[in-house]
Amino acid sequence: MNNVLRWFRVVQEMEMKSGKKQILPGFVLACAIVAVLPVLASASEQDAAANYDIRVSLYRRVDDAERAMPQASWTMATIPVPADVKSIRELLVSNHINFDSDAVGLLFALNPDLGDVLSPGDKIRFIQVLATQETAKAISDGFVLKIYYDDSIIRNLVAAREKILDLAADFSRLPPERFESGTVRQKSMDCITGISHDFKEVANVLEYRDQPTNHEALSQLRGDVQLVVRTLEPTLTGNQRVTAVDQATMCEVANDLRIKREGFEGTRGPSLLRFPRAHLLVNTYDSVTHNPVTKLRIHFVAAALQNDPLQEQTFSALSPVDVPLPEADYVFWVTKDGDTTPISGRTLASVRQQQDSKPQILEILVKP
Repeated sequence: MNNVLRWFRVVQEMEMKSGKKQILPGFVLACAIVAVLPVLASASEQDAAANYDIRVSLYRRVDDAERAMPQASWTMATIPVPADVKSIRELLVSNHINFDSDAVGLLFALNPDLGDVLSPGDKIRFIQVLATQETAKAISDGFVLKIYYDDSIIRNLVAAREKILDLAADFSRLPPERFESGTVRQKSMDCITGISHDFKEVANVLEYRDQPTNHEALSQLRGDVQLVVRTLEPTLTGNQRVTAVDQATMCEVANDLRIKREGFEGTRGPSLLRFPRAHLLVNTYDSVTHNPVTKLRIHFVAAALQNDPLQEQTFSALSPVDVPLPEADYVFWVTKDGDTTPISGRTLASVRQQQDSKPQILEILVKP
């Protein structure tokens, strides 16, 4: 009898004796949860599977067949790496998981410090799939478990490609008198060209789904797209002039899209690499004495989105904060824990990976 079916028989017997659903060991999914949640959410929130956009299906590569699975059929777990598993590929393949960018991206997300080389006994966050006769039969017929991670946001970004390209093309045809000045016109045209080119490239990467993504970076991209639409549509449908503020907004977005495009280009290749992240250490100091001040709340937002309160976030830990963030330009500020009144100015920082792998240190002065 096929090993998968033999497992299923064992599980059936256990269920008949206990009256409870069992988890089939052969169907453990090496997957992760949303990228920023180890930084931004509490442990209880991280464990709530319903909070995350994860979908599992059955897939057979030989004929490209795919079958839907009930989304209530999996749960979260932490298990040690088996002794005979040395890499992420081996981990996924040995557990009947399709080795692709979604599965690897999800694994990276739940395990922020995970590298490609694994050691026996390492603790890994996993998804476990509940055994059913249909799943067992499908695995025995050559199917594997296929992961879709952040599928909704990826599809929405890809679908926005044509709209952004159309808006950019219409904007490029505006006559000179529609701009506040010649300088505003030139800078606006340069930035809208960058937006059109870079977002098209990013959307193409997302459509191919051949590189792991980062949830926070995807959220920033979504904010960029929404901001471009909010900025350009009123200008193109009305008669108002393009102002220096509009131009600055477009150039901030263009800069962020360039960073995202370069991030995907830098990790493109046969290996499925993480989207570039920086190791950031944020310290807070008294602005008068310059002594360290701890247990303060750090707020941050992508610089391009700093005028949208809905995009603002906070780290779950109080200062000093040691976190990974996807590469971008950010604005940081500080409040006392439980208060919303800033006790610092807004600090703009370009957060980038360091050549020597050391953390990028950010120091923020706060009012005494």
